[in-house]
Amino acid sequence: MCALHFAPVTCHGILLHLHLISVPSITLRAVPVCSGLLKYSTSSKYENLLKKKSRTSPKVFNQPENPREGEIENKNRPSYHRRYLGKSTGRLTTEIVEPSWEFGYNPVPLAGQIRTNIQVAFQRFAHQAKQFFTPRIVFGLGISAMATIGIGIIEAKQMLQDTPTFLEIIRTPPLLQFCVSYSLEQLPSSFAMITTSAETIARAQDLNPEQLLVDVTQPDCAAQALMVRRCENARVALVQLVTVTQLFRLANITMRARDELKKSILIGAHPPKARGERVIRICGEVSDTTPLALERYSVNHILPIYESPTKINKLVRKYSQDGTLAFYWRVEPGMYGQRDSWDNLIWKSITPNSLLRTQSGRRILHIEADTTNSEDALAFRNTSRDLSVMDAIMAFRMLDQQAKLSPLLHDEHFTTTRVYLGYPMQELSSGGGIRTNVRDFLVEYDQADIVIDAHAPLLSSLLRWIKNRGVKEWHRTICFNTTALLILRQLTIPFILDVPEYFRNVQQLLKAHGFYVVDAEDIAGMVREHMLHVVYHKSTMETMHVVETLLRRQIIKPNKCLALIDQHTGLEPIKTLNAQGYEVNAICSAVIYDDLFRSVRHWLRQDLSPQDIQRELDTRFAEVQF
Repeated sequence: MCALHFAPVTCHGILLHLHLISVPSITLRAVPVCSGLLKYSTSSKYENLLKKKSRTSPKVFNQPENPREGEIENKNRPSYHRRYLGKSTGRLTTEIVEPSWEFGYNPVPLAGQIRTNIQVAFQRFAHQAKQFFTPRIVFGLGISAMATIGIGIIEAKQMLQDTPTFLEIIRTPPLLQFCVSYSLEQLPSSFAMITTSAETIARAQDLNPEQLLVDVTQPDCAAQALMVRRCENARVALVQLVTVTQLFRLANITMRARDELKKSILIGAHPPKARGERVIRICGEVSDTTPLALERYSVNHILPIYESPTKINKLVRKYSQDGTLAFYWRVEPGMYGQRDSWDNLIWKSITPNSLLRTQSGRRILHIEADTTNSEDALAFRNTSRDLSVMDAIMAFRMLDQQAKLSPLLHDEHFTTTRVYLGYPMQELSSGGGIRTNVRDFLVEYDQADIVIDAHAPLLSSLLRWIKNRGVKEWHRTICFNTTALLILRQLTIPFILDVPEYFRNVQQLLKAHGFYVVDAEDIAGMVREHMLHVVYHKSTMETMHVVETLLRRQIIKPNKCLALIDQHTGLEPIKTLNAQGYEVNAICSAVIYDDLFRSVRHWLRQDLSPQDIQRELDTRFAEVQF
């Protein structure tokens, strides 16, 4: 491994707008290329669902004007931002199932909405029932019901001829049958403050009322009639008192339970309901690619694990339907290795139906970790500032252990696949000062099954766009813009002094592939119009603002402009610009990462081993040397 440092080069060529962020020096390292890989067929249950048509809107990565050498020209090839997934490599299968079809069906909006509403109603009802039917309340209701039945038996006893004792009633089956039937029949009638006729109850039991009951309307039976009336009033009063009390309590519990459930869902403390095949995604505080995954596959199939609800407040409000539907789980920072952090999640949200299924019928508990830095993809940092390596691998271990201990999965035979997306060249140091990188650590200690380099696909896509623009040999320069926009930010951004280091890192990476980075102010305006422009700023919205400004002021040509964005929400402004006639292109890191995750899942469903998938990823991006 050797570090390469290049001095700035001032030429003419491609204009690059970069935001001001410090980046550690980049170390370039050749990735070994694996050969002799087998070519697998695409015969799977998804074979008829594979993508056949390209996307046209928004225009992300235009198709190259000429097919690359060795490729067959195909008008139906995938849109360019996914071509690194669909290009012919001669190794693993390259056509990946559409996002809406990955989990076996094409969701119908109306049916999906109805299903979600039913789940929300059932979830709320179950929570309210749990709050209402506590042991104390159930005991109180039982005592009240027994008291009401006892009063009914006393009332029935007073209606019998010769007023028998309780012992005589027990020894005489017809009398016992009548008394019990009368008290049970009066229990529901008491709620409506009515009394069912004793003669009707006796005839229903095939008893003769004239031989069994006394005529309480006779003067000599006034005492019995009065006793019957007292029992009736006591029975109705008791039932009404209990009913009104519990109705008020139910209303109070309903309102309180609704607020508690909403709060529990919003903070990620309520385990989501199992809804079919599911991917567990460990996100840290923020993940740029997970909102796209939720939009593509719905909350039924993506189970994100976040640390801080406040950092994802808008996302939670949107997909929880303002606190009515649980869809994510929260693990506090530093608590990934605690068993208590995972018990409720695994035992309630992961069922046998949650496991991915392969062609051969194997089942997979699929766990993904996104350790990339939000809104910082092109900084090419080799340090994760969000989800740490240790937190990710502790989450892998605890999810695997708890799943194997779960009674729901006790009889299931499944394997666990751990996919790590991050910076494999990030340095780790031991106590004795011995240094290694993340990938070597994960492989040596078997902490992950598949490692995806977050830098390689972005740089590969950027280089492919530049090369397919037909750049001439004398026209291969990228310029760093330091216009008034960046000068204004110099007053508010404290790390302005880190710009040279960031500038050099990007310059080194692109110069290794024959392109150069210079300051935009070194390029004359007339020359700048005919150059390629790569725009990347501190956030997706800032990038889109700069792109729109450059286009509307006709500073650059749309077909020579590439916007680098981190969040998929930036694709909507691209779509708007395309509709207005600006043929601008875009690379979205969230889309690239999600397509890579989906590719891995697709290969796993084809019963390919993690080792084969890792070799394919290494070979695919071998040309991009880090």
